[in-house]
Amino acid sequence: MLLAGREKDGLQIWSYHVNRGRSDEVLADNRAYPVLAAAAGMTGFGYWAYNVSSATTWDDTDGTILDYIFIYDGSEASPLNLKYNTEKERIVPSIRWEAVRAGQQDGQIIVSLQEAVRSGKLPPPAREAVEAAIQKAQALGGPELTGTSDLSFASLRELSGQLRQAYQQSVSEKPQGD
Repeated sequence: MLLAGREKDGLQIWSYHVNRGRSDEVLADNRAYPVLAAAAGMTGFGYWAYNVSSATTWDDTDGTILDYIFIYDGSEASPLNLKYNTEKERIVPSIRWEAVRAGQQDGQIIVSLQEAVRSGKLPPPAREAVEAAIQKAQALGGPELTGTSDLSFASLRELSGQLRQAYQQSVSEKPQGD
C-alpha cells in the first residue's frame, strides 16, 4: 500500500520510532527496524532520542530521567568510559547504534532494489533475484513488528547477504531497453 502510493505520487514516506531506551530489543527495535520500514515501502526512518541523557551518558541511574541514547560521550570521566573507550573516541557508538547502522545499510539496498524493479530495465534473472530478496524482507513483517519468532539475527544475516547479491546482480547485468 505505501509502496503503491509512493510510486503513484512520488512521495517520500518516513517512519518515526520511539525507543524505550537501553531496554530496547536490539534485534527488532534496532537491527530489523530500518529493514522492515524499507520493505513496507518507506523511504527513510528516524528515532526519537538519539542522545537524550539527563546526566552522564554512561550511567542510567544518575539523572532525573531514564537515558535514551544510542551514543556515549567519550569526554566524560566515567569509569565505564575510561575502561571501554580505549581509543579515546569523542563519540562512542553503542551496540544498539551499530545495529541501526547495519539495518540502515540493508534498508538503503531495499529502496535501491525497489527503484530498480520500478525502472523496468532489469533483465529477467536480475529482476527475479531482486524480487525474491524484497519478498523475503516483506515476509518478516512491518516496522511495528517486535518479538516475532521468524525474526532472528541469523535470518537477518541471511537476508542481508541475499539483498547484497541481488543488488550486485541489478548493477552488473546490462539493463533491458538500452
